[in-house]
Amino acid sequence: MILNALLSAPDDDPAGLAMLRLSMLDWAACALAGRREPSAIAARSLASEAALWATAGHALDYDDTHFDHIGHVTTVVLPAALSVARDWPTLERATLAGAEAAIRMGVWLGRGHYAAGFHQTATAGAFGATLAAARAMELDTSATANALALCASRAAGLKAQFGTDGKPLNAGFAAQAGIDCAHLGAAGATAPAEAIESYGATHAGQGATPPSGPRFHAVRHKLHACCHGLHAALEAYRSLSPDDLSSIVVTTHPRWLSVCNQPAPTTGLGAKFSYRHALALAASGHDTSDPESFSDALTRDAGVVAMRDRVCVETDDSLADTAARVNVDGTVAAHDLADPMPLDELSGRIRSKVGKLVGEETAGRIGGAVECGDLQAYCAEVTARLNSESA
Repeated sequence: MILNALLSAPDDDPAGLAMLRLSMLDWAACALAGRREPSAIAARSLASEAALWATAGHALDYDDTHFDHIGHVTTVVLPAALSVARDWPTLERATLAGAEAAIRMGVWLGRGHYAAGFHQTATAGAFGATLAAARAMELDTSATANALALCASRAAGLKAQFGTDGKPLNAGFAAQAGIDCAHLGAAGATAPAEAIESYGATHAGQGATPPSGPRFHAVRHKLHACCHGLHAALEAYRSLSPDDLSSIVVTTHPRWLSVCNQPAPTTGLGAKFSYRHALALAASGHDTSDPESFSDALTRDAGVVAMRDRVCVETDDSLADTAARVNVDGTVAAHDLADPMPLDELSGRIRSKVGKLVGEETAGRIGGAVECGDLQAYCAEVTARLNSESA
């Protein structure tokens, strides 16, 4: 039963905890950098810090992703735990358990759920947020089970919202749903265990067997400020870094052609979904980890446009959808996002990303709070900026 899989989500996996600390740093930077986005500004009207935190964290679409879950994890689960945790150890363990539960729910619902039009970040994420809040509140098993069953009536989120403020607000709604359901469970509200099974049956769930062991350690962080479908190609190109070139051939799985293959984008947003433009930016010396590189102006830059015309996109359905090959004038490199990056290298690149997003001073304060396990400082740094600054 899926309920048992959620209740047994682990909170003590050492590899998961190490990855979580990087995700906490990454999420805080994404939330602070996204605080002036329209969705985050609108979320300030809600009487919920968690909804604001989650919405802001997803506003730039630069937050972490889990490919088994088919969605973003930390931006939904962490705010739910953060809003009710009493200390740092409780926060970490509750967040990790919630993240593992979200992944288990995402796997159980399966790709069919996503293909039907549901947004796993919010649907599976709401169950993860519920478990995170329940663990942070130290609810017993019965109350936690009721909270999760109640979440079956609250978990929602549609891909139809993509491209609008509704997408990041999906994350905000899911975080708040988790908190509400945990409080209802604590107050003694009951719900049938079968409700979650019914949720899957009515929401195009495939009922796949969820993982029995920890999986959050396999979360992947966005290290380029664009669609995750472009990242394998950008990483492959990064390993080549040629001084001069005449052509670039990108080979990717065909599923990405309908997602991120805009041939000649005219806006910065469109540039985030274009193999040709993203590779042209990298080849022209622009830092693709910096959101400022994906600007309207650079879609019109003569040098970038000329480089874009040298990029060709091909497909190979034998490639994993996490992988890509790049051929630069006959020299070929490949990269698969499913392959783990050494933790020290990942840590360095995330810290570089955080510095670009929020500035070195703020990055240092957030990093220090995470390293010291200072819940008060971490909350204060995030909350003060999100609540006080306007567009």
